[in-house]
Amino acid sequence: MSRILRFLEGVDSRRLLPLAALVMLPAFFLGFFGDDFFHLILIDGKQVTAVPLEPYCFAPGNAEAMSANLRSGPFPWFVGLEAKAKFFRPLSVALMRLDCALFGQSFPGFQAHSLLWYLLLCLGALLVFRRVLPPAACALALVIFMVDDAHFFPAAWWSNRNAVVACAPAVLGLAAHLRWRETGWRPGLPLSLLGYAVGLLGAEAVVGILAYVAAYEAFGAEDGRIRRALCLAPAATLALGYFLWYRAAGYGAANSDMYIDPGAAPLKYLAAAPQRFLQLAGGQFLSIPCEAEVLFSWLAPAVAVGGAGALALVLLLVAVFWRRMDPRERRALRWVGPGTAMASAPALSAIMTSRLLLAVSLGGAVILAVVLRQAWLAARETGTPAKRRAAAAVAGLLFFLHLVFAPLSWPVQTAGLRAVGAHLNRGILRNPLDQADIARKQVIVPCVPDPYAGIYPPIIRTHAGLPLTRSWWTLSFAPHDHRLTRTGERTMELEVLGGEMLEGAFERLLSSSENPLRPGDTRDLDGMVVTVLATGEKGPVRIRLDFAEAPEAERYLFLMRKNGQFEPFAPPAVGESLLLPFSLRS
Repeated sequence: MSRILRFLEGVDSRRLLPLAALVMLPAFFLGFFGDDFFHLILIDGKQVTAVPLEPYCFAPGNAEAMSANLRSGPFPWFVGLEAKAKFFRPLSVALMRLDCALFGQSFPGFQAHSLLWYLLLCLGALLVFRRVLPPAACALALVIFMVDDAHFFPAAWWSNRNAVVACAPAVLGLAAHLRWRETGWRPGLPLSLLGYAVGLLGAEAVVGILAYVAAYEAFGAEDGRIRRALCLAPAATLALGYFLWYRAAGYGAANSDMYIDPGAAPLKYLAAAPQRFLQLAGGQFLSIPCEAEVLFSWLAPAVAVGGAGALALVLLLVAVFWRRMDPRERRALRWVGPGTAMASAPALSAIMTSRLLLAVSLGGAVILAVVLRQAWLAARETGTPAKRRAAAAVAGLLFFLHLVFAPLSWPVQTAGLRAVGAHLNRGILRNPLDQADIARKQVIVPCVPDPYAGIYPPIIRTHAGLPLTRSWWTLSFAPHDHRLTRTGERTMELEVLGGEMLEGAFERLLSSSENPLRPGDTRDLDGMVVTVLATGEKGPVRIRLDFAEAPEAERYLFLMRKNGQFEPFAPPAVGESLLLPFSLRS
């Protein structure tokens, strides 16, 4: 540890930029995953829904269009008819189309393009760090930023590259703003606005970078209040105009428990913000996985508690080391600290994952670099053995998490995601189904073990050039056993045993607890009507299925997830039940 930190104290930070390419190198072997296939087929002019969607429009916010898409699938029947997840990212979409035109289906070409954007982002971070930190801390902050494990998905996952496309020009804009304000460099103002504007065409993540501009003018600039307000006004005007236009054009999210648009549902956003903020704090400072809530919703409070501990530790360390810091470090933390917290505000509106930390990590790297460097210096200086040991423990912990674990996680995440994606896709494509006949079938999947198996089969099959089913209806994602009972010639009931639907984060992605499904609610899927019979605290526990014809009719195909793939099964006879164990659906 000491050798590396001593090296960083003396190195020219510009020489460290190639490290960004080195840390991203394993991701060239990742391949396409998940939403990548959705974007690829849309760009190719194909569709899997009755009403065509666009890249980054996952739900239109239109009841008529959503009803049509529920009838065809793969949207599950329980999503909100007014659910909206529609985002303005024209530059990112244009670049995705360019990838397809240049590289076809060759993933390394896509990834080489992504690497260029990540290098541009790291260059912008370098320019910011050189402006606000002394050389030793600047180099350390740059390395922490470049190898940050939270950057893996934005940098390596093609579908999430929009965040890097947005933040890279915006961070360069922030660097131009700082140079303009610190040295009077006149091109800084127009160049900063250009950077923000280009970034806003990439994705909404730019708003997090704009938070640093506001924080600098509020807490970092050293001239008068009027002058600071005037210097903030151009960026603030751009941000306000973007927000008003974005809302007027119908972009944003609505009727979702996981995407919470602060403009549309401010009270709901504020209620969710504290826990989500702490989750992000834990991910930024102690690498606590923000994704825990996605995998197991009951873990969210525990992750928030860990985040509170991480935030308290960092604040304590800043207070302990404050007097011994370099004056430039103290000045930087006066505005970068609040800016980091403010940068998290846009991220608090989305489903909690570490990839939301891209904007937050810019200020997070500054804070971590200053604290780690001061802890390392304190451990080397004379003092009581207890204080030196405590400082060494802090330095060792932060060094391990952010300079050892973080870069090693890139190849681990690559291998894990590649293996999971390959396994799931094999289960979708290698099935004992009549491929020529399936195009006429309305497929009923009573329950699946995960959202990927419930939603992505039509998408993966379309990308592979296989026939698209007439309809694809997944009835439940609940991670529990289910019982399917035949109650009549054309009726069945599906019951969740020991749980309920809509427990998981992905199930609530396009549904809202403010508009819950209630007993008696129905969804007509044009061939099958789903009626809610009983509900729990979050969602249905028992539903009735009314078929247009007997379930044995040629139009229907019942599938169950078994031994990693979909297998056909015969519906039970009248009066009989079929147990669908969760353990078989892996």
